[in-house]
Amino acid sequence: MKSHTDIASQPQEIDIDWWQLDADFNTISEQFFASESAIINELTPLATPSTDQRRRILSVTLELIEIARETQHTLTIEGFLKEYRLDTNEGTAIMCLAEALIRI
Repeated sequence: MKSHTDIASQPQEIDIDWWQLDADFNTISEQFFASESAIINELTPLATPSTDQRRRILSVTLELIEIARETQHTLTIEGFLKEYRLDTNEGTAIMCLAEALIRI
């Protein structure tokens, strides 16, 4: 099995659809000066889960809570920081997520 460093060191051919990229850029550019409240009103329905999705979320959440309660391992901050150090991609991503959540 190849490690992530082996894969990253190999040159990768990237197929870019320049027309789609240009269209995406134009779509983003059009929204740059849009009203924040208008954008929120437009996007909120897309982020609102359906009744079935809410049931599934609740089911998965309850299952995860049960698994966490049954697990004998105790999660400590020290163990978490050792697992996801800031010099790793995962650690950096978690730190960015935490910072974003603090800002909300």
